[in-house]
Amino acid sequence: MDTPSIVVVMLATKEIEAYAAHTSGNWQAYCQRHGYQFERVLKASLTDMHVYWSKVACLIEKLEQGQHDWVFVVDADTVVHRMEITLESLIERWAPTPQTHVLISEDCSRRFGLPFPLSFKTMVFSRTLRGANSGFFGFRVSDLGREIAARWLELGRTTYAQFAYEAPHEQAVFWLGIQQPYRQHIQVIGRDVLRIGGNPLLDRLCTDTSQAFVLHDKQLKQRDAA
Repeated sequence: MDTPSIVVVMLATKEIEAYAAHTSGNWQAYCQRHGYQFERVLKASLTDMHVYWSKVACLIEKLEQGQHDWVFVVDADTVVHRMEITLESLIERWAPTPQTHVLISEDCSRRFGLPFPLSFKTMVFSRTLRGANSGFFGFRVSDLGREIAARWLELGRTTYAQFAYEAPHEQAVFWLGIQQPYRQHIQVIGRDVLRIGGNPLLDRLCTDTSQAFVLHDKQLKQRDAA
């Protein structure tokens, strides 16, 4: 099997430089180690939508350019925890067949290895216990990958516009209009990408981060705000 060409994109504007400098440096080092392209986007590209939607715009741009096999988009509050784990191995594990065009992290905390949804809204909107979290996602560069990404943005501007401008923004629209209609082509990643920081005490007592590839640490934003 040929080694896929991969680009990793992070939307990390100057307003969050207090922690984005560290996390973008972490991802840059990781990508250099494994031969991936890394791009930090410093400015929102959409003026008519919340800044978070610029992640989706960046995704669409990279998919349309077609210069890679996979496009991964990571939030500025994510860090690579285990540098030795490759994105190729993640793809092999979670997208072993061409049918899977989207990999996306789960909107759950992991307690004793079990997933616990982060909110009631997650379950209601996504109609599953493991709704998607847009802090980490990868799209296969394919016609279907482009279709799903374009549909995501379109729904944020039309059918689900009322949810696109309030938290959790693009994530809520993904739950409502993407996760179920395209479920055969989407794989929600489990413990490889761990959401932590929402409850630091429970994290210490109940969450094993030792094997996690990526940590999505909400404490980074809270420490920056303080």
